[in-house]
Formats: sequence, C-alpha cells, structure tokens
Amino acid sequence: MSTYDGHRTALEDAAERFHAVLRTGDRTILVPSCPGWTVADLGEHLTDVHRWALGQLTGDEQEPLPQADLADRFRAGADALIGALRTRPADTACAAIYPPDTAATWARRQAHETAIHLWDAQRALGGDPRLQAELATDGVREVVGDLYPRQVRLGRVEPLTEAVVFAFTDAPGKAALGAGEPAVRVAGRAEDVLLVLWGRRAIDTANLTVDGDRGALDRALGTKLVP
Repeated sequence: MSTYDGHRTALEDAAERFHAVLRTGDRTILVPSCPGWTVADLGEHLTDVHRWALGQLTGDEQEPLPQADLADRFRAGADALIGALRTRPADTACAAIYPPDTAATWARRQAHETAIHLWDAQRALGGDPRLQAELATDGVREVVGDLYPRQVRLGRVEPLTEAVVFAFTDAPGKAALGAGEPAVRVAGRAEDVLLVLWGRRAIDTANLTVDGDRGALDRALGTKLVP
C-alpha cells in the first residue's frame, strides 16, 4: 500500500467504517487503547485531525464545522479531506508532517491515522478488528522511517543507539528502527508489529518471534515512537 490512489482508497474505507461506528455504536464506551477516552472522544479527535490535515493540505485556515451530531460532523470533515485529496495530484506541494511536502504525504498519514483509530473504536466496542497486511506493512515503515525520525528531529526523544529489524511473515520485506547493526530481530504479521509499535498491543501478547537482545527491543518500544 504505497500508491497515492491506494492511500486515498484506504482513507475513504476507514472513514466510512468509522462513521458507521459513530452512528451505531455506544459512544460512551471507554477506549482501552486510548486511556481516559470514550468512543465519542475518539470521534472528536479524529474529526479535528482531519480538519487540521485539510488546512495543511490546502494552505487555508479551516472554519469550524457547523454544529451537528458527531457522526454527521465526522462525515462532513472526512468527506472534505477526501474530496480535496481526490482533486489534487500526488505531487501537489503543501505543508506536511514529514517529507515529502506533498499531498501524497497527507493521503498516507491520514489513511494510517484513521485506520488505527478505527481499530481502537472497534476493539472498544467488543469487535475483533483486523488491519490489512499491505496497509499495516506501510504503517510500520511510516513509524520507523518517518514518525520516529520526526520525534527525534523535534527533540521529543533521544535517538536509539541499538537497531531493531522487523520482518513480516505475511508480506515481503523488512523495516529497521534505529541505525547501526541490528541488536534484535522481530518477526511476525505486519498487523501485530504495527500494533506493538503504536502501543496498542504488548510485545508479550503479540504473536512475534524475538531473536537477539530483548533489552534493546524493550528500550526501543519504551521510546515515544509516534506523536
């Protein structure tokens, strides 16, 4: 999942399903993976994030959405963002959260943002959500190659001194977190790796194989890798 069209489609699909959660689910339920938040809080957050991303994409300050039911406001904000992405080529210049400073970055970032919070909401409501392997693989690469380096660049975390390599059992390729010779190698489904990196699943509860210095892995996962 690395193409502009693919990311836009993934965003549209996740937004559609999140809207369904807000329409039919109990919004007062607490979200264990976002401590202190309810499903409604998660919906408000994602609505705000989509609105902010639209402003970065267009360069225009966005007016607040009209007062309405949360499901309707979420849908209106998501539709506006998706519509703006669909009318712009991938290389359209704009401010972005990490390079390249183009529309393609926002399609990718918001596809992952929406998918992970859809997982949060569905899990809170008692579901057993799954993340598609191709999208999850790209999500892992976003964390290790874009979000974590941004955390370092902004001075939020110190650079890791030991490298961790993640290998996928359900998708091709690997992804390296940190620089230098690998201290530990981790193998498993892309979904499990992504959920561990986002703090949604503990390493000991994920079906992952760890080969090497477990301490190096624990130190890496103890670092705030994502915003």
